[in-house]
Amino acid sequence: MNDSIKTVNGSLLKEMTKASLTWLQSNKEEVNSLNVFPIPDGDTGINMVLTMQSACDSISEPASNNVSEVSSQLANGALMGGRGNSGIILSQIWRGIANGLDGLEEFGPQDFAMALEQASECAYRNVVKPVEGTILTVIRDASEAAVQATKDEVDIVQVLKKIISACEQSVQSTPDLLPILKQAGKVDAGGYGLQLMFEGMLRHLCGEPVDIAPDRKFAPLDTTNIEDLLENVDPSQEWEVVVDLQPYEDAILDIFYAKLESLGTSIQIGEGADVLKVHIHLRKDKRFEPIVLAEDVGTVVNVHMENLIHQISPFLPGESRSHINYTPGQILATVVSAGSGFTKIFSSNPAVVVVPGGQTMNSSTEELLESFESLPAEQVVILPNNPNIILAAEQASKISSKDVSVVPTRSIPQGIAAMLAFDPDESFDKVLEAMTLNSQEVKSGEVTTATQSTTWNNLKISKGEVIGLYDKELVCVAENPSECAKELLRTMVNNDSELITIYYGADISIDEADILSSSIESTYSDLEVETYSGGQPLYHYIISVE
Repeated sequence: MNDSIKTVNGSLLKEMTKASLTWLQSNKEEVNSLNVFPIPDGDTGINMVLTMQSACDSISEPASNNVSEVSSQLANGALMGGRGNSGIILSQIWRGIANGLDGLEEFGPQDFAMALEQASECAYRNVVKPVEGTILTVIRDASEAAVQATKDEVDIVQVLKKIISACEQSVQSTPDLLPILKQAGKVDAGGYGLQLMFEGMLRHLCGEPVDIAPDRKFAPLDTTNIEDLLENVDPSQEWEVVVDLQPYEDAILDIFYAKLESLGTSIQIGEGADVLKVHIHLRKDKRFEPIVLAEDVGTVVNVHMENLIHQISPFLPGESRSHINYTPGQILATVVSAGSGFTKIFSSNPAVVVVPGGQTMNSSTEELLESFESLPAEQVVILPNNPNIILAAEQASKISSKDVSVVPTRSIPQGIAAMLAFDPDESFDKVLEAMTLNSQEVKSGEVTTATQSTTWNNLKISKGEVIGLYDKELVCVAENPSECAKELLRTMVNNDSELITIYYGADISIDEADILSSSIESTYSDLEVETYSGGQPLYHYIISVE
């Protein structure tokens, strides 16, 4: 490609962004190796790749030639796929770029420099307590270099070269700004990841490959002083929680932020057109509190949780990655969970790793594999808890180096029933048999809202109506969730039934759930009825009958 490029349109921006993703992917493991706890995050390379993958996937096909449209799509995709500290900040960098390019058909060097200025401002503005020596410092230095470069007659390639040079210097100086980096002899991982992204853009414009594994620039982490580093770990950084809200109430956000500061640290706020992404590090015993707070602000549509001890456990003798009293040698269970309440239920078992996922957010093979591959367990059972995740679970079991089996649970209630038979100290074959049998003893029902008008099982459904599913088959339509749940139970309950369990979703209040539970208890007075918060998105109620 010609090395003299005066302007970039939407199609070329898409190519440059995809090249930056590929170059970042090629260097992912080196970025990961730079992490030093408690520097966020343990998997910076992975988090940045996943964020960029989501951004690129959001670009329409074919891509618009309008650079404003493409940058807006990138910003929205990055926000929705933002993972970890680095991913959330990266999404705000793209938000600032999109703001700077708003209304432009194409951009030139000065437009690009101004967009990077807005990217830096947006990233800093949405971090509650900005820390220098991180990706924030690097994007600021990059934007200043771009502005300085455009004082001369330059093209896009020359500006990118100045930006990359500034990034290299900024990354190398991060240990002087952040003592923990100097102590570990490392540079900031997120800042280096950002440098790589600009490098990928330049390599594409210059016709250089981006899909090759380059020579390592940085030495592997020296773990001889890891325990000294751990002395600096803030106890509020045990867990990372990311909550998506849609919509949210602007009027009470300031109060919400203040309450978040009382809970934990490393708070990032990612703002989109109609969604708010909240990131925080906090103690294990407080990890569900941000979700409760968020429900006062808006509707929780997604929750991602990760144990931050994961990133250092491979270096700590006798420490398991789960940091929840798991004993090496036991059987480990990887469980897919959709909803804060379900996550809390599953996490009560010390030999369980929870992977967020479910309907519309299917866990990938890679995510399932990463949840247990580096742990000391040799035998693993996976509960996919969704029919759309079973194949990914089976693929993870095939490529793992461990002895992995899948109990093909198709719903959360089946997964909970299976876990009642989970004994991590029992023989693997007996555990698998017992869990499989238990999962088959439960009936699963779901109450949700129809997303389109159709005819299914001879039932005519209009978009927006409440529908009931029994073992994934549609059986009833009703005016509201409570009536639908009662109608659904008429199909599910028979003479052999003993227990009804109701899990209410993120959009149902505890008062609504209690009223429904009381009504069901009156109707089925000879059955036991239990009610729990599932916290699941999309489904008003998930019901099990045993």
